[in-house]
Amino acid sequence: MALQMMLFHQGEQHVIDVRNIEETEEIFFMSKKITLSMEELRTGQKVIYGDWGQRLEDDTPVEAMVIVGPDVTCEKALKLLREEIERRLVER
Repeated sequence: MALQMMLFHQGEQHVIDVRNIEETEEIFFMSKKITLSMEELRTGQKVIYGDWGQRLEDDTPVEAMVIVGPDVTCEKALKLLREEIERRLVER
């Protein structure tokens, strides 16, 4: 089963397969049923979100995000996101 991510680019949405990911992160995201999405800012930075299904009273998703520069690899960015999600889930 491939991990997928919703990519928002220039007002369009695309679903892409995530190929550049370490096995630890892939297992984590899939086992926790984390929905991934990403958008690129005008600065070249990427914002990667992880949604684990929790919602606020107004149905807004509770999610974690990381902002990385264009020089950060996909593997590193997804590791940072996993670490942020783990931190957020412990705080609950």
